[in-house]
Amino acid sequence: MFETVVKKIVDGQVESGAVEAEERDVYVYGYQMLIEFCINIITSILIAFVFRAFDIVIIFTVAFLLIRGYVGGYHAKTSAGCFCWSACMLILSVIAVKAVSNLEFINYFFLLEAAMLPCIFHGSPIPDANKPITGNESMHFKKKVKQIYLLELFTEVILLFLGMKVSALSILAVHVVLFVMVLWDVFCRRQCKRI
Repeated sequence: MFETVVKKIVDGQVESGAVEAEERDVYVYGYQMLIEFCINIITSILIAFVFRAFDIVIIFTVAFLLIRGYVGGYHAKTSAGCFCWSACMLILSVIAVKAVSNLEFINYFFLLEAAMLPCIFHGSPIPDANKPITGNESMHFKKKVKQIYLLELFTEVILLFLGMKVSALSILAVHVVLFVMVLWDVFCRRQCKRI
C-alpha cells in the first residue's frame, strides 16, 4: 500500500549509511508491516469509538489474533484487501455482539459452542493459496487451535458466570467467524471437486 514511500525512506537510509544495501529488502518489509499494523490499530480504535464498543473491539481483536494464525483460511492477496476484510469483519462482529447482548440465550450459547467446536477442530487448519500449510505445520497448527480454542471457551464461561455477557459474546463472535471460515472452506472444496 505504501511501498513507494517506504522504498524512498529506506533508499535514503541506505545512501546515508544508516542501513546496509543488502538489508534494504528487510527494512522495506519491516517498515511496511509497521505501517500496516499502525493503520489497523487506528482503524480498530475508530471502529470502537464510532460504535462505542471499546470492550468488544479489544476482546474480539485479542481473541482473534491469538487463534487466527493457526486456523488458516482465506488470506487476501494484497494488504489493502486484508485491511478491508478485517475492518468489515470487525464491524459486523461489533454489530452482532451489540444486537444479541440484550437477549437471554445462555442455553443457546453453550449449544452453539458445542455445535461449532467439532467442526472447527476437524476443519482446522485451512490452507490457502496465499498461505500454504505443510504437513508438519498442519499437525502443529491443529494442536494449537484446540489449545487456544479451549482456553477461549473456558474464558467465555468464566466471563458469563461473572455477568460479563458482552465480553463473553465478543469471544463467541470470534468462534462464529472461525466456524464460517471452516464452512466456507468445505463449500469451496466441494465446488472445486464438481468442476
